[in-house]
Amino acid sequence: MGFIRRFDLALRTPDALHIAAAGRLSAKLATFDVKMAAAATALGLEIAP
Repeated sequence: MGFIRRFDLALRTPDALHIAAAGRLSAKLATFDVKMAAAATALGLEIAP
């Protein structure tokens, strides 16, 4: 996924792990966290409605 060096996203470790897992599984990410959703979208993940 290549977001290790994306310091502009300012991801917390748990958020990064969830985004990485969703990306690895090609799954939609479900979250209520607006900042996490924005980071996932910037990384190309789809957000579940």
